[in-house]
Amino acid sequence: MIEQLDCTIRDGGYINNWRFNNEFIDAYTKVIENDCSYVEIGFVNKTNKYKNKLVGNSRVLNEVTLQKYKNYKFKKVVMADYKDINIEILNSDNKKYIDLVRIAFHKNDMLDALAVCSNIKNIGYKVSVNAMAITNYNESELQYLLDYVNNKQLDALYIADSYGSLKQTETMELYKLFNNKLNKNVKIGFHLHNNMNNAYGNYEYLKNLTRFDDRKIIFDTTMFGMGRGAGNLQTELVILDRNPDITINNLIKYTTFIERFIRPFYKNQNEWGYDLDYLISGHLKMHPNYIVKMRDLKISMLKRFLFIEKIIDHKINYKYFDIENINTIIETYKEELL
Repeated sequence: MIEQLDCTIRDGGYINNWRFNNEFIDAYTKVIENDCSYVEIGFVNKTNKYKNKLVGNSRVLNEVTLQKYKNYKFKKVVMADYKDINIEILNSDNKKYIDLVRIAFHKNDMLDALAVCSNIKNIGYKVSVNAMAITNYNESELQYLLDYVNNKQLDALYIADSYGSLKQTETMELYKLFNNKLNKNVKIGFHLHNNMNNAYGNYEYLKNLTRFDDRKIIFDTTMFGMGRGAGNLQTELVILDRNPDITINNLIKYTTFIERFIRPFYKNQNEWGYDLDYLISGHLKMHPNYIVKMRDLKISMLKRFLFIEKIIDHKINYKYFDIENINTIIETYKEELL
């Protein structure tokens, strides 16, 4: 069984610093309410980490913000960076407002992050383990992850294609491994990026691959693919696929919302979606922030190609992002790049 999780106001917030106003939220929730099982409403992070940054409510959720969503039909999801989780919000009376807590982490942080997942489960929440950059894990590390989720009776385990590099054969192998090893009540989630334009193709492939399996599968989506770098699997495409008899009025409800509320972010702030530099980063399994930061610096496309070559020449571990790597390359090749 396929379920859909829309994470526009969480993942899409990387585009606009999570500045979604009340008019946006009201329109968004009305559009999405009856079509998605889950909606991710933001982060439960410590507010002091962002006290010097102008960010919107979905970046630093509080009790007041959580309560705004209490009457909607969809299940409410929150995410936390495990090192920055606001445990006080989860320890309070907010269980009635939160249906799922997702903990995201990189492989190097797996042991500490999994301990946080267990603690949140013990508080009484349903917990999703979001292992970012899943292609960085070797066989034994994946097995440890699967065993831990089973033993601690966690609720979902995600295959996060952080580099947008997964091809259908790799996707199939990961799904079959997870499906064979995980307890049947554990949901398998997919967070697909579009660096190599594979997000929807992988969704279609997985939908057909899993249709006879007794397992709930969650696909993350965002409106118009809104998200950092090459963006995400598009909400409206999956809605159309899951509802082939959708009325034209319902379809236009989505397209009108996107044209009015999403496309201005695309035009005026930071374009996302498939492009040549994201294609290269996906192929290399390079952290997308290297491309994002180069774009922020207004480095041209051709010079971004050169930048990538220099990163490789310097044998930088580009699977993990470090701003100092960018500074080093720019300082060394300033005349060529700027």
